[in-house]
Amino acid sequence: MTLTEEEAWNNVRAGRDYWLEKTVDFYQSKPLLYNSLTDEQRTELGEYRQALLDFPQDLETYLDGDMPLNYDQYFPVQPEFFEHRRHTEETQTSIN
Repeated sequence: MTLTEEEAWNNVRAGRDYWLEKTVDFYQSKPLLYNSLTDEQRTELGEYRQALLDFPQDLETYLDGDMPLNYDQYFPVQPEFFEHRRHTEETQTSIN
């Protein structure tokens, strides 16, 4: 089955939404957990959230008109304090 460009971009946004829910929302929806973060960790979390929100547009710019296939390595790098929930930096390529 061949994806249309619209379906491919829907997949990008779905992946972005998944990481928002599994990482950022995980911390922000639990006041005790969020309040246990340092100021630096909260800043990192906010910056990561913004990078995820910007990801589809940043990826579109980076791909310069190509369809978004095999794009997982371009997702923003998660803050180190995510521990087991984060991508490893070795498998990611920065697009910013």
